[in-house]
This record gives sequence, C-alpha cells and structure tokens, in this order.
Amino acid sequence: MCTNINIKSTEGNTYWARTMDFPINPFEYGCVVSTVPKNHQMEAESGTWTSKYAYMGINLSNSYCFFDGVNEVGLVGGLLYLEECSWSTREELQKRNLKPLFGEEALAWVLSQYSTVEEVSEGMRQFGLVDEPLAVLAERNPDMNKPTTLHYTFTDMTGHSIVLEPTDNGAFRIFDNTIGVMTNSPTYDWHMTNLRNYIELSDHNRGTKKLGANMAIPQIESGSGLLGLPGDFTSPSRFIRAVYLSRFMDTPTDNEAITALYNLFNTAQIASGWEKLSDTASDFTSYWSGYDTKSQTLYIKPYDTSTFSRICLADTDKTEVQTFEINHTSQFADIAK
Repeated sequence: MCTNINIKSTEGNTYWARTMDFPINPFEYGCVVSTVPKNHQMEAESGTWTSKYAYMGINLSNSYCFFDGVNEVGLVGGLLYLEECSWSTREELQKRNLKPLFGEEALAWVLSQYSTVEEVSEGMRQFGLVDEPLAVLAERNPDMNKPTTLHYTFTDMTGHSIVLEPTDNGAFRIFDNTIGVMTNSPTYDWHMTNLRNYIELSDHNRGTKKLGANMAIPQIESGSGLLGLPGDFTSPSRFIRAVYLSRFMDTPTDNEAITALYNLFNTAQIASGWEKLSDTASDFTSYWSGYDTKSQTLYIKPYDTSTFSRICLADTDKTEVQTFEINHTSQFADIAK
C-alpha cells in the first residue's frame, strides 16, 4: 500500500510526495538515500548502462532498487504496489521485441535516462518486466524471492504526470495522470471511473437544506461539503481522499509547499496495527518522502521520528555514487526552560 500526490505552488513549481506503506520495514534491510552521477556505468541486475543524468533517491543500499527519486532536470517518480502487475519470461519478451527489465530497477533506469514524461512514455514502451526475482531483495529477505507487484508514476518540472502499469504480460499500459494522484489496486483507469461516484463532494459548506415550504435542515457545524468522503485506508478510499483534498486545499507558496504537502498526507498515513495482515504483521507507513523538483531537494521523515532529513542533489559530489544514512532521531524545540 502507498499513496502519491503532486501539487503546484503559487509560483508554479511542482512538488511530489509519497508514503511507503508495507508490512516490511525497509530500514531493517538497508534503506538509505543514494546519489548517482551522470556518465556513470551502472551495473544493475537488469544489465549495464551509462547514466545520462545524475539522480538521487531512496533505495536499498548497494543496489539500484530505488523506491522513489528525482534527477538533475527535475523528473521525479516512484514505484507503488499493484496486485494486477504482470511479468513474462525473457524469451517471450524478446519475441515481442521488448527489452527485459527487473521491476525494482525500473526507477533507476528512468531517472538516469529521461528528462520529461514524454520521453518516459515513449522510451518505456520498449520494455517489459521479467518474471524473475531481484537477487538483492531475495538475499536480504527470503520472503521476497519472487518479483514485486509494482506500478509507477513520474512527474516532470512542468507538472505533467503519467502512470505506468505493467499489466500486459509485463508490458506497460501508460496513462496521463491529469489529477496527480496514484494509490494501489485496482488499476488507474478503474480509479478514474470510481471518481464518478463522488461528484457531489465540495469544498463549500452545504448550509441549510430546504425541504418544502415549512421545513429547513441546517448543517451541523462545518464540513458538510465533504459528507460522503470515505475515511478508511483501502486504496480506492485513499485515492478519493487524495484527489479531492489535494484539489480543495489552499495553494501553498514555495516556502509553504513541503509542509502543506506533508499535512495533506496526514489523511493517508497508516499507523502500525490499523491494517493487520496476521497476528504479527501489519501494513504501516514506514516513511514519507517529498521532492521539490525545481531545486531537486528530497525531504524524508521515517515513521519513528518527528524529524525530517533533507538533501539537495546540487549539494552532493556528483562525480561518484554516494550513500547517506537517514536520521531516525527526534528533535524538539523547547519553548520554556
């Protein structure tokens, strides 16, 4: 489970964020922030290629398994869980003139090679996901010895966004993501159809409802425009909340955007125990990450701290791969002593 939302500031700049929701804690398996320079030979499990653009993001250490990230020209994106994901064998993909790619390494390929969502849309039509486990995941967790069910979303500095879903025997169906939101199953086109069930939601109070000449029913306090907004944490309900609340919120300035975006995600973050899969496992939000595409700055807040870690791609040494630990120590500002 995960939620993605992107918004624009009053200055017209694009901000992108996601929650990482999963029953497995990625920090227990080496989740870090890594930067990769341009013109770097990337020796991934999918193959070897040279990066055209420098990029950074959140990944499993010593691997090209990236969960989300941004490159030096402001293309940002992430992978989220999708039950409808499909794969195919190398032989079958090659028969269809598709290049085999590990789904967990797709983000590293895209951020290192493309600058706009138009380039992503065109380029990714040449690829298909291979039905093989990623070795680095299987080595760190024996339960992940099979391909991960994934789909992807990418947004560039203009705010243009797309969704890529590998539901065609490993090949991608590609959708324009005009609303700037993605969650999980079902597929993106289903969620867009489901929006039609909520056309009465409004950011204005309903006021008083008149029922005939002699009866008027006043609203209870405030918020009546959002009556019917689903409050559970299923993927369809999070999708509806993300769409409407991101459109109804006041447009923030650049100085306010990251904080405003994080506050918006308070409606989507999942505490451990709310979605029990068994007596010992539960989906939960292990981290929230937000990206400023103009400055290529990443903000990340893990579940176990009140503190945001921040890193700007321009401030790193972009001539070699670098890895940075994420802060898990809470900091509080005392206002009285």
